[in-house]
Amino acid sequence: MKKFLGKITIILLGAFIVSISQTNNTTNAASPIKLEVDGWVLYTDVSPQIVNGRALVPIRVISEQLGASVHWEAKTKKITIKNNSQSISLVIGEKQAIKVNEVVALDVSPQIKNGRTLIPMRFVSEALGQSIKWDSTKKAVVVDTSITPKSEIAEIEKLVAEREKAIAMDLKAPQGQKLFEPKYYDVLFTRYVFPMGKYSMYAYVSQDVATFVQNGTIIGQQRFKDKTITEQWGKVFNIQDQAVFFHNYIFGVGFGLTYGTIQNGEMKIIDTLREPDITRDDRIVRVEEEENLLK
Repeated sequence: MKKFLGKITIILLGAFIVSISQTNNTTNAASPIKLEVDGWVLYTDVSPQIVNGRALVPIRVISEQLGASVHWEAKTKKITIKNNSQSISLVIGEKQAIKVNEVVALDVSPQIKNGRTLIPMRFVSEALGQSIKWDSTKKAVVVDTSITPKSEIAEIEKLVAEREKAIAMDLKAPQGQKLFEPKYYDVLFTRYVFPMGKYSMYAYVSQDVATFVQNGTIIGQQRFKDKTITEQWGKVFNIQDQAVFFHNYIFGVGFGLTYGTIQNGEMKIIDTLREPDITRDDRIVRVEEEENLLK
């Protein structure tokens, strides 16, 4: 039975893992530039652009992801961005900016494309005190805002309880966002994927739809078919580097849980537990391999 349940886990999670791998490791020159903030891959209606070797991103990313306020002056096409410690100003088409009272030269000017304002990501993020780098493997602009609580890397004993709380929360949907619905609902199988050491963010996989959650709010979804992503919106996180999964089953009057790790896109099943060794309330268990990898 354990081998049978393990095979089901591989089949049901396999397509999802491969699709995430495609999302985060595509290197085709024709593919769009991705934007990753604090481990989340962001999807916007206008993709980031590379101009003269510099990344330009939609301005709303700054206000939504970097905790800054944005003011737009239509007459002068001036953009003012502020956070708790800094204030910078840019003008569409001009290759200079003002940081506090200092004039700073820009390698590339802000632009408007398809009705969206794009601004130079490196200058803005560094001016606001954030870390930014280019990941050529992922073909992504990677920003670290350093706002992820250190407590997220919690003691392994706390992870089980915190993850149980997370998946028990009533999920909130973004206002105005139409959610993807799976082809059919599966009450016999539930699948959760958490980044290692984290509990406030996870993915819930239901048939052909993966739903990404952070602090009880749905922040992104992907629909996949035959190991290929067909639709997506919002933010997703990269599970293929280091993650743990929990696959719950109900067979007849019995309950089972298969769990394991994901590293570099490879899924490893650690064990399958069944009643009476586990109850239906135990949807998350301790993963000792995770503890060892986080040391």
